[in-house]
Amino acid sequence: MNNDKEADGDDVKEDGERSFTDFYNVNEEDSESNSSSTSSEHGQTNRFDANSETSSEFKSEEYIFQESESGLHRNSSCYYPFKNKEIMIGCLIAGCTRSLLSRKTYNHIRLVMRLCDVDLPSWKTVQSAKSHLQKISHCKDNMSVSVIGNPITTLSIQGLLTQELGNPIVCKYLEFYPEDTNGENVYKYSQSAKWLHQYPRDLRVQMIKVGVKSYYIYEPTQIIDGNVVVPIFFYIKGGIMYAKVCKVNVCVSSSSELQLSISGDLSFYASDLKEIMVQDFLKPYLEIIANDGRLLAEKCRNVLHVTQEKREVIHLPNPWRVKAQGKIIRHVPLNIYSDDTSGNLSKQWNKHISIYMSLSGLPPHFSNQEYNTMFVATSNIASALELCTPVVQELNTLSSTGFWAFDSSLNEDVLVMPVVLLFMGDSPMHAEISSTMQPNISLQPCRICCLKAESKKEKATADYVVTVQARVRPG
Repeated sequence: MNNDKEADGDDVKEDGERSFTDFYNVNEEDSESNSSSTSSEHGQTNRFDANSETSSEFKSEEYIFQESESGLHRNSSCYYPFKNKEIMIGCLIAGCTRSLLSRKTYNHIRLVMRLCDVDLPSWKTVQSAKSHLQKISHCKDNMSVSVIGNPITTLSIQGLLTQELGNPIVCKYLEFYPEDTNGENVYKYSQSAKWLHQYPRDLRVQMIKVGVKSYYIYEPTQIIDGNVVVPIFFYIKGGIMYAKVCKVNVCVSSSSELQLSISGDLSFYASDLKEIMVQDFLKPYLEIIANDGRLLAEKCRNVLHVTQEKREVIHLPNPWRVKAQGKIIRHVPLNIYSDDTSGNLSKQWNKHISIYMSLSGLPPHFSNQEYNTMFVATSNIASALELCTPVVQELNTLSSTGFWAFDSSLNEDVLVMPVVLLFMGDSPMHAEISSTMQPNISLQPCRICCLKAESKKEKATADYVVTVQARVRPG
């Protein structure tokens, strides 16, 4: 019984065991003296000392970042935001996300380490330290209940993206604008057709900043030759920022008011669109002055008409201009991934459904690193659709309203607009998300076309394969 108490031992304070305040610096005070005293208690050199050669290259500020307005200040300890090395080692051993140790296993490791004169903090101290890390990193848990009563816990996508934009190791490689390569040398998501021109108007790149002026899509813009155009797409081509713009049709009423209208066919390759460099922009919508000296916004009554079969009225200025308040908007597409995994060799034990995401704007050699894969949710009782429900709800809110975050590459606050670029998964997961039959067992796997077979044996014939190839062939 005594051994069991020592193993479980968070409530039993042993001789020489220090309290929570000894291990964890609540007031963020300098703790180098505490670290050095810990190593001297056993009369030996500490292998994890900040002054040792093995750790001379470690700099905690390269891995942990915080916003200046959070009211928290770094101390001089190289183990910040941990008070000392024991807390840091304890958190590393306990693990995070999907690689967690149980309390019993951690206490066993702690007992073994004590035989080697290494005094690790208790389990409760480690958990308190992790809670503090979540607080200063703006990472919180979203709790909800699915439609069939299963509890769902997801990490805040807003908190995860706030960390990524504030991390200079990641943010300096992140791309926020699509690239037009004319179909040549395509190797990253920013060169995809969906990011370039397949997003609807309210989800595509909304603005570009030229100098100190901000220009938005679907807003009249004056260019250097004096003409007024309306930008529809912003993108990069050959390292230069371009815009696809359309001509504005002006109709003067009897009261000297202007009615502005544009064509309804505004696809990326439409003949009505013209490609110009954004450096040719002269004045944004709110600064354009008409011939009579009045502002264009006043004369057109902040209305832009779209001429098509069903006439549409666009109210000016762009709603994102009001939300941004003069700041830059970061367009952040995301790759969502889901699979049933457990880490076991046998598939029959894959009881956990997990959801991850990565930044589409990162080049492949960065986005493929585990460091840049963000854990969102997991459950061994909820289905993929149940897990995705709170994730989709949060993404819908963030993509329509945005949120503020600190951009380490600009060293200023920006308005973040996250959108989903693609959903990745194996065939069973795609079938569940899209509410279709699994293609390997279904005789009619597609809900759109008429691809079908009379029996499973027929699916293995050459005629069925030819039919599939004919339907997936481009054009």
